[in-house]
Amino acid sequence: MDQQQNDPQLGDRLKTIVGTEKQIDELMKCSKDCLQELLKDRQISKTKMEETATTFRRLINQVENELNNQMQYLSNVCVGSAHQGSTFGSLQNSHLAEVGTSSLYKRLEEITEKYMPKNEEIEKMIEEEEEKEKEEETIKLD
Repeated sequence: MDQQQNDPQLGDRLKTIVGTEKQIDELMKCSKDCLQELLKDRQISKTKMEETATTFRRLINQVENELNNQMQYLSNVCVGSAHQGSTFGSLQNSHLAEVGTSSLYKRLEEITEKYMPKNEEIEKMIEEEEEKEKEEETIKLD
């Protein structure tokens, strides 16, 4: 419930849905009244019937429009477009973090290759040092 209080759009959306439910209830009452009048032996006047039919059409159009709006909203939610309560932002941040991490690993690899000697290079340096030491020993012995 706290999330509903913090998110005015969600609260408005819920109020709209409740309003649509009330309109559907009115629509059903209107159709019930029409059917009851038709079942009576003495039928209502033409103007009264037209008024009831107009009310019925108006309610049907309102309900249809509101349901279409809700369906459009839900289709946006399902395809992952940005909206309140969506995970779009989190997924985008996660993707950016992955790209950043990958970039850092590549840069670290470049630095390591540039400034840290490889095993082959270390072995070569050790061999060169050993050769120098041997040469120095032979020079000292002579």
